[in-house]
Amino acid sequence: EPPAFGRLEADEVRVQIIGRDRSFPARELLARIQGEGARVASRLRALEAEAGLLGRHSTRGDLSIADIAERLIVAHAEGHVTQLRESVEGSR
Repeated sequence: EPPAFGRLEADEVRVQIIGRDRSFPARELLARIQGEGARVASRLRALEAEAGLLGRHSTRGDLSIADIAERLIVAHAEGHVTQLRESVEGSR
């Protein structure tokens, strides 16, 4: 059986972190994203040979490392980019 991973949107710790981070300046948050992005990219490159291995998400079921990267990292980040673009467009 694949190992379990992930957390749900309503996870209390996740929600608290999001609330806390809203008080930080945008510049600091963007710097954090840049640093974490580089760290995650490096880790994913290291996992390329194991991209087909599975993990089990509580709501999304079994996902390969490649699927996790695409759905839970790349698509998630793209969603935030869309939100930021819409926010900027709306403030003009």
